[in-house]
Amino acid sequence: MKKLILPLALLIFASCGGPDEPVLSENDQRIAELESIVFTDTTGKFDVQIALELASLYTHRIRKENLPDSVVVDLHFKAGELYMNSRKPNLAIRQFDMIVSDHPGSNKAGTAAFMKGFVAETVANDIELARKNYEAFIELFPKHQLVDDAQFSIQNLGLTDDELLERIRNKNSE
Repeated sequence: MKKLILPLALLIFASCGGPDEPVLSENDQRIAELESIVFTDTTGKFDVQIALELASLYTHRIRKENLPDSVVVDLHFKAGELYMNSRKPNLAIRQFDMIVSDHPGSNKAGTAAFMKGFVAETVANDIELARKNYEAFIELFPKHQLVDDAQFSIQNLGLTDDELLERIRNKNSE
């Protein structure tokens, strides 16, 4: 029932808007509906199909609409996160790469560059790609707050959780 209230409210709001109020397109209405499901779900379940549809709608909107750069960056980032959590590493990395390559001065470019390494490491399990992406991140954004995390990840790539725990214990005992 709760899942129906927001979309109905959005439809009523959009249809009652005055001439100065923007009317949501069908695509925007669907995005709002799916965001309400994905981002407010309290069951703890992640619906991959809904996430993939939402990510696809974000990328469609980027291609079809003339959006401000900040909106494009936000949509790429959201799509990247959705693809990452849907276990689609290549699609996630592509979205983060679009931010780094097309919007290098944006406030999310550094984090997006880091995320390329993180996704390669944790989702794709591709150690060499992770190393390459982390190193590129450090080179491009040497003063970014995630540089220490990237260096730590590089030093520990390929270790099992037990090996990593052992390494940390050994360092702490020194």
